[in-house]
Amino acid sequence: MEKPKQNRLEFRVTGMHCNKCVAHVTRALTSIEEVSSVAVSLDGGEASVQPASVSPQRILDALSREGYSAEFD
Repeated sequence: MEKPKQNRLEFRVTGMHCNKCVAHVTRALTSIEEVSSVAVSLDGGEASVQPASVSPQRILDALSREGYSAEFD
């Protein structure tokens, strides 16, 4: 059984097309001071950060500077 993802903020990232995109998104997300962990999936077009208390606006701003956008549920 898969463990529940605790204290993670999950979202979809638009604009990723290759592994270099994944690296750019990862770098953008890790540049956010509060972020302690990042996971990015090219296949699913998804990403998550830890802790979940990171402001979605900070994520949007960081991704926007790299040419990507995010959608939160």
